[in-house]
Amino acid sequence: DSIAAMNPRALAFVAVSGTSIDWSMVPEGKARDAFKSSRGLSGHLTLNQAETELNLEFSLEFADRETASSSSQALDDLAGQSLGYLGMLVAQQPQYKAVHTALKSNRNEAQGNSVRIRATMPLGELRELMNPKQAARGN
Repeated sequence: DSIAAMNPRALAFVAVSGTSIDWSMVPEGKARDAFKSSRGLSGHLTLNQAETELNLEFSLEFADRETASSSSQALDDLAGQSLGYLGMLVAQQPQYKAVHTALKSNRNEAQGNSVRIRATMPLGELRELMNPKQAARGN
């Protein structure tokens, strides 16, 4: 199903089996359990029409609707917890603003056996994340 839904404007595609991902980077708790129970992750990256933002759209697949629904809630909880930490980090290290902006724009939606995850990231902030020294010089 994921292949049939591919966006022809995508800059990149991702498809990974859930068992092949090391979820240890996600803090222990409901969100990690949700990720670990996923059957796979697929998605793509596109630019908006004005080519000023990177759109991220991913889908986590689960065995059933109940797991997808509880996983969506767990992801919302993790995003809420992470926003405060990232806000403090950005105050000290502004190059991480792109991650903070993407997390603030994050929207999760349980759809059947999957959770659809969407976020946007301004390209200017992404450039700062990728090359903070050059961004600090105004290049």
